[in-house]
Amino acid sequence: MKDKIQNIILISLDAKFAKSLSAALASTLEMHFSDCQELIEYDLIERGAILEKCGLEYLRERETFALKNMLGFHNTVLSCNYDLFKNNKRLFAENLVCYLSLPQTEIGEDNVINKLAFATHHQFLENNCDIILSLKNKNEKSAAKKLVQALGEYYENK
Repeated sequence: MKDKIQNIILISLDAKFAKSLSAALASTLEMHFSDCQELIEYDLIERGAILEKCGLEYLRERETFALKNMLGFHNTVLSCNYDLFKNNKRLFAENLVCYLSLPQTEIGEDNVINKLAFATHHQFLENNCDIILSLKNKNEKSAAKKLVQALGEYYENK
């Protein structure tokens, strides 16, 4: 159990669902909301030019720096995609990371890699997240209610 928690991070193999639920949760809990990928893209503005002129290693360093900055926020619900979390897992230590586990059939078509590598990605998230919320579908209202309950139980057991 983590002693110090700055933010709540929601991850799903369906990134759009995680983003939507993160915004709803932030509103419910009267917290701030941000999407990690969008903030990185905003911070790097010319991502393609950075990759072309400076290379992949430098781009990853810049992404890590931007992610460190946003994980330093307080009282924020952040949505994060699988790759960003996996590649920077150590940076999330002071945040409560919640995996919104959906059945493979519920993963949107725009998440092709997560659909194809479902078993591996699902197992990684189950092994590396603080709260695993098993959901049957992408019903946001039901998921939000279940998530608030899981968060309450997590904090009660601290």
